[in-house]
Amino acid sequence: HGGIMNIVTGIFVDQAITSLQEDSRFMCAREMDRHGKWVQEMSKAFEAADTDGDGCLSIKDFDLYVQDSKVQAYLRSMGIHVQEETAHTFFRSIDFDNDGWMTLQDFVQGCTQVMGNARQADIAWVKYQTNTIKVTLEMLLKQKFPDGGVARVDGGPAVSH
Repeated sequence: HGGIMNIVTGIFVDQAITSLQEDSRFMCAREMDRHGKWVQEMSKAFEAADTDGDGCLSIKDFDLYVQDSKVQAYLRSMGIHVQEETAHTFFRSIDFDNDGWMTLQDFVQGCTQVMGNARQADIAWVKYQTNTIKVTLEMLLKQKFPDGGVARVDGGPAVSH
């Protein structure tokens, strides 16, 4: 009886493992399909906001697009929480090169990074602020030290590179 029980148990365990592997593949395929549909929907949003059809979305275009409450609801349904009064800030937070323009790829990538919980959106905003501070600091250093020298934090003489 012990041998038969081991065989039955082995068959049951084998079927359970096979079923689990199939479930994992199914879940992975379903997630890939869901993400693909999300990207398609975000592409539609981009095209609707790009009123002149040049393939670039300006901050002005986005601000105008988000004024519509139906657009806001649509974006919320896609996991993007933006309102008319936060549109400018949202755009800036996903405009990672800080040039005021976005291609479709930039827009989808930016939205992907900020969709979901507030932590992701906060990180994107910090990236934007950090880049802005860096650019401003570099500009100020170039103005203060046109010869390429860099001031020391302790107030000592400039160090040349």
